[in-house]
Amino acid sequence: MERFWQIKSKSDNTEFLSMEKFNESIKKKKSNDQRLFSPFKESLDLFYLCLLIGLKYKVKSSTEKYVLGELTDEWTKDLQENSNAKDYIIAIYLTEVTKNAKGNKGTIKEILNRSLDSKKKTSLSKEGLKEIHEYCFGGYEKIVETFNNQPPSSIVDFLFKYKKLLDKSV
Repeated sequence: MERFWQIKSKSDNTEFLSMEKFNESIKKKKSNDQRLFSPFKESLDLFYLCLLIGLKYKVKSSTEKYVLGELTDEWTKDLQENSNAKDYIIAIYLTEVTKNAKGNKGTIKEILNRSLDSKKKTSLSKEGLKEIHEYCFGGYEKIVETFNNQPPSSIVDFLFKYKKLLDKSV
């Protein structure tokens, strides 16, 4: 797994809401509805939001459970050129995967070597990218559950429910 993927469907549930359909309900659009004001422009924006929920709730979902569709093979240009978001995302991920090492430098070094690859644009190894997808897909499952397998009715509805997920103590 060297690229970013999104869920097209769930192997055992044909009714499962695809990430593409969910994203269409919140993605910025030149239209007469609330999506004109959406802060979400890229398909990877939903990926990052799902990843944060997966990491917060410590939920992973195996990539084999889904039919996947390709997103892109690198971070979006805005993340690379106009912000430190990529670094923050990787830092949050590394904080979670090293948490159980309890300061053991050897274990932490092993985890970092397994998860990172400085030669890749994503800065993640094949294993690190796979694990990020597992957290993302676990987070997406949690978000979809919150929306009863339906796309959000508005960007406000999405932001309200997403904030509640972030605020909830785990």
